[in-house]
Amino acid sequence: MKAILLARLKLRSHSSLNLSFLWKSVFLVQSTFFVLLFVLNPHVFAGSAILSWDANSESDLSGYKVYFGTSSGSYGTPTTVGNVTTYTVPDLNTGTYYFAVTAFDTSGNESGFSTEVSKTLASADTTAPVVSNISATSISDDGATISWTTNEASDTQVEYGTSTLYGASTSLNTSMVTAHSVALTGLNDLTLYHYRVLSRDAAGNITTSGDQTFTTTAAPDTTAPSISNIASGNFSMSAASITWTTNEAADSRIEYGTDTLYGSFTTLNSSLVTAHSQNITGLSAGTSYHFRVLSKDAASNLATSGNNTFTTTALPGDTSGPVISSINVGNISPSGAIVTWSTDEAASSQVEYGTTSSYGSLSALNSSLVISHSRILSGLSPSTVYHYRVISKDTADNSSISGDGSFTSAGVSADTTGPAISSVLAQNITTGSATLTWTTDEPATSQVDYGLTNVYGSSTTKNETLLMSHQQIVTGLSAGSTYHFSVKSKDAAGNLSSSSDDSFQTVASESADTSAPADVERFVASGSTQKVVLGWTNPSDSDFSGVRIRFKTDGFPADINDGESFGDISGSPGATMEVEHTGLSEGVTYYYLAASYDTSGNFQSTVFASAKTQALSSSDPGDSGGASSGGGGCGLIRPGDGGGEPPTPGDAAGMLTLMGFLLLVLVKKGILKTMRAKMV
Repeated sequence: MKAILLARLKLRSHSSLNLSFLWKSVFLVQSTFFVLLFVLNPHVFAGSAILSWDANSESDLSGYKVYFGTSSGSYGTPTTVGNVTTYTVPDLNTGTYYFAVTAFDTSGNESGFSTEVSKTLASADTTAPVVSNISATSISDDGATISWTTNEASDTQVEYGTSTLYGASTSLNTSMVTAHSVALTGLNDLTLYHYRVLSRDAAGNITTSGDQTFTTTAAPDTTAPSISNIASGNFSMSAASITWTTNEAADSRIEYGTDTLYGSFTTLNSSLVTAHSQNITGLSAGTSYHFRVLSKDAASNLATSGNNTFTTTALPGDTSGPVISSINVGNISPSGAIVTWSTDEAASSQVEYGTTSSYGSLSALNSSLVISHSRILSGLSPSTVYHYRVISKDTADNSSISGDGSFTSAGVSADTTGPAISSVLAQNITTGSATLTWTTDEPATSQVDYGLTNVYGSSTTKNETLLMSHQQIVTGLSAGSTYHFSVKSKDAAGNLSSSSDDSFQTVASESADTSAPADVERFVASGSTQKVVLGWTNPSDSDFSGVRIRFKTDGFPADINDGESFGDISGSPGATMEVEHTGLSEGVTYYYLAASYDTSGNFQSTVFASAKTQALSSSDPGDSGGASSGGGGCGLIRPGDGGGEPPTPGDAAGMLTLMGFLLLVLVKKGILKTMRAKMV
């Protein structure tokens, strides 16, 4: 800033000693000695003063004298500055100074004083700002806001880090303010941070605060609890206790029912615990129940276990077979029909049928103990009379058989209506998979079209088994993505139905797990009377969750969506497992598929095994159902054996495994030792 003051000088002329007076302009400007400080602060500082004035045009002008002092009109010894129009007065102290200028000619004649001008010079600022009210607010998992005040306008900056060495600083905010605020970002969650604030005033005086600290909060929880150690016990005729553990505190609830559609829930226990226990009451005696456990953590992340089963205690002293009633045949097609009936107590379900009253064929046995029964008859011939009778066995092993009934299968062209699809659900959704379920009003195949748009573009493997309760697992999905899907089912007459477009969203994850666990090891099957015992060793992967078992009677299931479901068997990594598949038909070979999966829903390549149940009338020691050994035809077979298709038990690898298994059984029963003794 330039201050310009106007003064008047009288200059005396040289001719005849007569004085003539000319009006001249004198200019005074403030000091530029501290130019840098002046730029930063509008205050004027002690130092020097620059004077300037208009030149005198007289020919005998010799020069100018500058007068100044600390009192108005009272000056010290003048300074002769020569014939110049500007002069710097140096080395001025703080205070008010008064200035005047005179002109003199070559004869030494001097004019009077110009109009007096003055200027006050202030002292220099050497005091740093005073910092107060330092605080850290708006603390989150990755940031915080630091604020403070100063007693004079100053700039803004924060140094911060995980120790008193700091190591990081915010960008300097050069705005001169007294209320300061800085946002820190990119911090780690649950971490102690040190910080200090810095403020510098316009004179360059800087203040650095003492050390301060704050701790960031925990990052949002988006991971569901991990469920393990599911167990059932304390069975009675009407109740059972279910226990399980989670790796973090979560609530407790159980979904249960007589099939995998469940249908009932226990009361939610909202207490957040890691060791869970709930009782299921109001059950029927001697009945097989399916259940799965549910736990939700404090962040509302829900985990749902795989399917599990238990059977309630049978009624004591029961020697009477179930009372069969309300037998009906429906959904009759050229190749199939559904037989339904009721019993007065929970019992198994099976139908014997054929073209004469000698029957000759058996439906698949449903060993679940229920009072409302339904069995599908398939492989029928069109326009043919069939005889049938229903069979139910209660938990005390009391069996009842109905009288003979008959129906006529439909003609080939009778069925032109596709299955009615209902109850379409997407559940057990993870970062990379989802389970889709639905029902049809008649037996039909199962398949799902899916994709990121309603054009789909991908399909699951079709399950050709004719079912009314359908389930398909979609895998290999991207985390945090919306998928469109449509389920479709084709009945025995070839009528295809598809559901309308629906959608679901996979679980989001910054680092989604897309790696499947290892295969189960040593998967074997052993057949005996009306049951097959399955055994294997779980993989040792830390995120292993369970093993899905599916089965067929006409060859190995093609994948985890083919055939019928035996269930999802949970267990610990590396544990040796054994389960029984009971209530099976006699003398029938059952083909099994086992697929391990992890907590993110990633399924591994499957392994296969098969076994033949024993026929009660069989006495042939060469029969693969061998009653004496308790084992049927079995083998451990991995995908890819036999040219890319699941191999049959007759393949060489299967036969070698079968021979090894039978040899092991003979050793256990002491038969081989006896044979050796006889040979000696």
